[in-house]
Amino acid sequence: STTSTADMAWAARDAPRRSKDRSAMVSLVFLAFLSFLAIFAPFVTRFSYFDQNADMALQFPNHTYWFGTDSLGRDLFSRIVYGARISLAVGFFTAIFSLLIGTIYGSISGYLGGKVDTVLMRTADVLNALPSILVTVLIMLVVGRGPVGIFLAWGIGGGSGAARRGRGQGHRQPRQGHHAAHRAGEGRRGRRAGRGRERGRQR
Repeated sequence: STTSTADMAWAARDAPRRSKDRSAMVSLVFLAFLSFLAIFAPFVTRFSYFDQNADMALQFPNHTYWFGTDSLGRDLFSRIVYGARISLAVGFFTAIFSLLIGTIYGSISGYLGGKVDTVLMRTADVLNALPSILVTVLIMLVVGRGPVGIFLAWGIGGGSGAARRGRGQGHRQPRQGHHAAHRAGEGRRGRRAGRGRERGRQR
């Protein structure tokens, strides 16, 4: 009975983790399914996303138009699948840009330290405090419209977390270098002392 009670207690403690894992797996499967539809959009859709058919406007979902049609007679399923391409690309490249920009920015800040670190991190705090839509608009005014402008704008606006992690690594690297140099110096001094004692015994 003690074993069964312990097993039940362990199962109760482990339930939240398993629930999170299950939710993560469901999310992963759904994301993989959306990615499959987006990649093979021309093969899974029956109509182009911009084809119009005024006679079929505002149709309810049926065997021909799975999600129905809009006011211009365009197939909603095709438009959603093709739109998923843009959404997934924006999400993926924004995450990559945020990671790269934030890590490089934070690493430089942490490695140089001092006033440079203060200025760079206060600038990141100001960007983080501003509304994201305002930061996006300002950056796109500088770099221009288009996918690259969106990726850069959202990457810079969302890179504060990566910048702080990069800053921590940048702070750690010089100390590790100093410790390694100190240990190497102690090792050399120890070897010299050992050789000196050996020569003294030989004399």
